[in-house]
Amino acid sequence: MSAASTTTQPDRDRVDLARVRRTVPRLLMLGLRHRGALALALLVTLVLQVMAVGELVSAGLAVDVLRHHADASAPAPSWPLGLTPPDDAPFMRLLLYTAGAALLFGIVRAFGYYAERVTDELLAQAIVVRLRDEVYERLQRLPFSFFDTHDSGTIINRVTGDVQSVRQFIQGVLIRALTSVVTLMVYLAAMLMIHAWLTLACLAFIVVQAWVMMRFARRAAPAFRVQRELLDNLTTRLSEGVQGIRVVRAFGREHYQIDRFERQSADARDQRMSLWTLMSNHMPWIMGTSWMSVAVLVGYGGFLVLVGPEGGGIALGSMWVFFGLLRTLSGQLEGIVQVAGQLPEAMIGAERVFEILDEEPSITSPSRPTPPQASQLGAVEFRGVSFGYRPDEPVLRDLSFSVAPGETIAIVGPTGSGKTTLLQLIARFHDPTVGQVLVDGVDVRERDLDELRRSIGFVFQEPYLFSNTVAANVAFGRPNADPTRIDAAIATAGAAELVPRLEHGADTIIGERGVTLSGGERQRLSLARALLIEPRILILDDAMSAVDAETEARIEKAIARTSRDRTTIIVSHRLSTLRRADRVLVIEGGRLVAEGTHNDLMLRDGHYRDAALAQLQEEAAERAGRDTDGDKGVTPPLLTGEELGESAAPPAPPGEGRGEGAFILRSPNSHGGGAA
Repeated sequence: MSAASTTTQPDRDRVDLARVRRTVPRLLMLGLRHRGALALALLVTLVLQVMAVGELVSAGLAVDVLRHHADASAPAPSWPLGLTPPDDAPFMRLLLYTAGAALLFGIVRAFGYYAERVTDELLAQAIVVRLRDEVYERLQRLPFSFFDTHDSGTIINRVTGDVQSVRQFIQGVLIRALTSVVTLMVYLAAMLMIHAWLTLACLAFIVVQAWVMMRFARRAAPAFRVQRELLDNLTTRLSEGVQGIRVVRAFGREHYQIDRFERQSADARDQRMSLWTLMSNHMPWIMGTSWMSVAVLVGYGGFLVLVGPEGGGIALGSMWVFFGLLRTLSGQLEGIVQVAGQLPEAMIGAERVFEILDEEPSITSPSRPTPPQASQLGAVEFRGVSFGYRPDEPVLRDLSFSVAPGETIAIVGPTGSGKTTLLQLIARFHDPTVGQVLVDGVDVRERDLDELRRSIGFVFQEPYLFSNTVAANVAFGRPNADPTRIDAAIATAGAAELVPRLEHGADTIIGERGVTLSGGERQRLSLARALLIEPRILILDDAMSAVDAETEARIEKAIARTSRDRTTIIVSHRLSTLRRADRVLVIEGGRLVAEGTHNDLMLRDGHYRDAALAQLQEEAAERAGRDTDGDKGVTPPLLTGEELGESAAPPAPPGEGRGEGAFILRSPNSHGGGAA
């Protein structure tokens, strides 16, 4: 039997109460942060309820005036606040006074309803907008590990749906509760002035209503949490279906995706229906108690009318006023009951929002960061660095190397060897678990985070562009950049021919994720974005994978020409790039296993040589195929010394060295898949 199944009802009650005690005060503090708007809303509510009481009292006086005029033996009207008219006042004048007062109170009350709605909405929007901004700001600061463990659908739902649940609490519960408190105080005072025992008898059923509402809230909370999770999954499925539409259609899987979405949508619908069933089983009991109060009023109140004010009872007009007060108060309570059905959902949504706000960023600037040097050189050093996304699964192991200012370093290694992780440590996307990463001799953890990242131009393997203009995307890191500098960065990145082809040039909106552009065009604009900020360190994470070799060579020459003093770190698998690097680092299993120039590494056994020879052999085979019109029987020519590296050693005799000749190709799979 699972632990969950052995949880007793008292245990669940304690958990629910603990959740309420933890969440409700924080929700109340959201309102208290906007004291001015909250005070205005309460003031308008107070005036509105006073007008409602005045309207009812005026109508009650009119009833007593009519009754006394029809039956002289009936009790005379009891005028409030010492406003007793002269004994010889004409009947019609008294009737017009009371009816006119009721009409005046009603008109003011009508305008009060409008003011109440406006002030309530202003308060709710002020709270929700600020809360949504805080959630988005926190998301921008959270570590990448948070996004690794939360899918996009869940995050989007928390910023939108869950924040709206908080809005429901603010407007439906907090404001309604405060309104009800003010209403209860005003109405209770008026009812007690009429008759104390009648007031207590009619309001005794509120205890029953409160018990039923609490019982419903305890049972509904787990169901609402399941509902939220189902909506998260549905949002994720929708997001994947839109973003992956090309893959879906390429494999003809539209019907499969539609079926999955319909099943998940049906699950969310069924869960919602079960919640409404639960609500429907409780709400009639709450509504029924309101009519029990009316029954008490008719029975007990009618008896008091017969007794009359002289015998300790009440007048007929007072009973009319009491009935109006009771019905209005019951209406407020019924409104709370309706909102009580949404309270568990609002609480769950609030908890999920607070989970994000409570998530502490693990990567932050120090309280006293080391100020940047007057001239930043761009030196990078790893000292005994180890890192793992999980404590028991290290990705990098005891990594040590240095990059001199202005040096171009290429990093190669099999898939999953830790190349991208290594690059991310430089920009402090993660902190090493052991060792130090230094930029210009300073540990990156001692630098101001924003200042550090502004000094680094990062081009990711998967380019991301925003739904904005070409110019705005390129100038993302420097929004105030001059248009000529934007054009220069675009030209340097090899995208100069792209802009004239667009309808509005650099002012063309390229759509979400740059969907209107090819993969190579997106990658070049991402490179232009990094170049525009003129970073001291340029990091290219396989950024040339979507461009052809000719364009790559042109881009690299332009980068070299415009940034002779810039440190460049490149992850690449192309030999043309590796040859131009000052040094190549070979990473396998998170360790630095070799380093040197391309020519140096071609002389050593290992992953680099195997992958390079395999790539060269493929290129030679392609050339041979083109030269012989695709004759499969023609053997490719031997690789040239230039292709192998200028300082490559001659083949070793059979049986020596590697045993198969220095340049006889082995499968790169023997060293982790052969992706350099």
